[in-house]
Amino acid sequence: MQKYKHYLTLSFILIFIQFKPALALDDKAGDYFRQGENLCKEGKYELALKAYNKVIELNLDDFKVHTNIGNIFMRLGEYDLALEAYDKAIKLNSNYYPLYINKGNVLDELGKYDLAQEAYNKAIELNPNDYNIYYNQGIALEHQGKYDLALKAYDKAIKLENNFFAPYYRKGGVLERLGKHDQARKAYNKAIELNPAIKNKNL
Repeated sequence: MQKYKHYLTLSFILIFIQFKPALALDDKAGDYFRQGENLCKEGKYELALKAYNKVIELNLDDFKVHTNIGNIFMRLGEYDLALEAYDKAIKLNSNYYPLYINKGNVLDELGKYDLAQEAYNKAIELNPNDYNIYYNQGIALEHQGKYDLALKAYDKAIKLENNFFAPYYRKGGVLERLGKHDQARKAYNKAIELNPAIKNKNL
């Protein structure tokens, strides 16, 4: 499995694929790929897109490039273009489960909720043990007002990775909406215990 990196807020997690020497890229394409990575980290998304497109111009139609292009379009709010990029990536590598997480995220943003859940479920089918899937699925279920199912998704994420603060925080928000204030407080406190920096932030 290729190495990937999370860019985390308390919303969806986008999974970018990082350059590794083992990737099937020649020197010039590899340089452009690394350039795209670095520009993403600096928030220079338009320039990053140009770098990734240079990789494609060098006849490297690789799922890793389309994945990162899709994530950039997500950050720019260009959801249709993001979906197009993820679909290209899936066509090139249909067994790489993080692609379905990202696709689920963009489908949710487009209001295609049933298709989003299908994408998350495909990711689970390919790898049922990644907490990222359930965390992202929980957010999408929240957006649909399916709070009980969202709680189950967050609980599954927590079961798989109990040191990740975000599912506790979002779980607290759902419990608060359901009027379960004591349980919500416990969830918030656990999130703060794991990440004290969120205590005084309006997330």
